[in-house]
Amino acid sequence: MTYMPISANVQGRLFKYMQVSHLKETIETQTLSLRPPAKWDDHNDSFGIEHYKTITNMKSVYVSCMTMSSETHHHWNMFAKNDGVCICINRQKLEEHLKNKEGLSFGEVNYLRIKEIPKHLENRADRLPFIKRINFADEREYRVVFATDKYVPVDKSCGYPIEFRSELISGIKFSPDACEAKITEFKGWLSRYDSCTHITASKSRLTDSIRWQNQIKAAFG
Repeated sequence: MTYMPISANVQGRLFKYMQVSHLKETIETQTLSLRPPAKWDDHNDSFGIEHYKTITNMKSVYVSCMTMSSETHHHWNMFAKNDGVCICINRQKLEEHLKNKEGLSFGEVNYLRIKEIPKHLENRADRLPFIKRINFADEREYRVVFATDKYVPVDKSCGYPIEFRSELISGIKFSPDACEAKITEFKGWLSRYDSCTHITASKSRLTDSIRWQNQIKAAFG
């Protein structure tokens, strides 16, 4: 597979939603787990990956999904409800870190109408893992994909690990439903790692913003 930068805006941020337990594992092992797509809710999406495997004779494909969109209620509910977190990743640093690594490709997802598929793909198998239906365009998804012609079985709970240093993380945001005590506990845990001193951790105020509420009051004097 090839490196597929689609946007010229590589200076921005990427956001990855996960459970706190997975974040702790990421920091402790300095790895990020890529997962098999077989059980994705979007069967069109997983079919594309499986077809990619068929036509390229790849035996194992694992994916990590991120978003270029700042937090949305949809992302929290789908990927990090209750005990979840969202990590903010420096896109430029991530791409510098990943490029030229064997088997890895990365880039933005292209959102297509059904009739646009043949023209977009044009027998380019490397584009298959980076397409979704136009109906999902609000997700603004970004993917890291590992593919190999060898069987690489993984533990379903762990996935396929790739190197992922803490310096790539600039911030951590907890779910709007997170308990303040758990956030405080996590901050104490995080402080034990010298590689994480630059990382800020806070609770999302998406559904309980004092600033929003104050503006409503201010609007009525």
